[in-house]
Amino acid sequence: MTAEVAGLLFERLLRADCPADAIHAFDKSIRPLGARSVGYGFVRDGKKARAWSTTPETWRRRYHEEGLGTHDPEFKRETRLPAAAAIRYADGYPGLGAAPGLDRLYEEVRAHGFTGTLFLPEDTGAGRRQMATLNVMTDVPDRSFARWVANEGALIKLMAMAVLPRVRALRHAAEPVLSTRETEVLELLAQGHRVARIANLAGMSERTVDFHVANARRKLGARTRDQALALAVAEGLVNA
Repeated sequence: MTAEVAGLLFERLLRADCPADAIHAFDKSIRPLGARSVGYGFVRDGKKARAWSTTPETWRRRYHEEGLGTHDPEFKRETRLPAAAAIRYADGYPGLGAAPGLDRLYEEVRAHGFTGTLFLPEDTGAGRRQMATLNVMTDVPDRSFARWVANEGALIKLMAMAVLPRVRALRHAAEPVLSTRETEVLELLAQGHRVARIANLAGMSERTVDFHVANARRKLGARTRDQALALAVAEGLVNA
């Protein structure tokens, strides 16, 4: 069964045209292993930048309407686990102890039939400033959770090693690409040049330099020039 499940996953991943397709392919492949939903989140500077999920609509609606995301440690940069972990909701989030908002979150998710999750982060190369994670939720009984983690969960973790890079590649392909001029301007900024010097080196006006910086900020979802530069470097869009 192991080889069959993995083989089906790889076939489905190859056919995936967007991150959502890859997440649904993963979800479909691991259902026979006791998984009941898959969520993917990409967090940039402590804010969720991208997310795809196969959780039931009833849970997603409840999660957003009740503002449960504000208590979710899986989207808080300061509480991110550094490595893969298994979390049984009855036990709470490792290392945080009791917290009213967190307790409410886990009460709600348990009420929707889930007993725990596999937290599977990806090393983006940018530390805690950028984090990408897969969360595989299950409804196995509490008493069986540890055994599920050790058996089916171990295979799911291995399969996730193929899913995370595929989602990253599809996510990057879907994101706007910086123009040649925008890349040039950001690279000159990365070298420490001021706007006037960049205008001289690139053969354009200072106003045009500002125009290209503004476009890059918009495409990268950055609030400031420095943030745009940091994001472009972290994403490998410019050389620093």
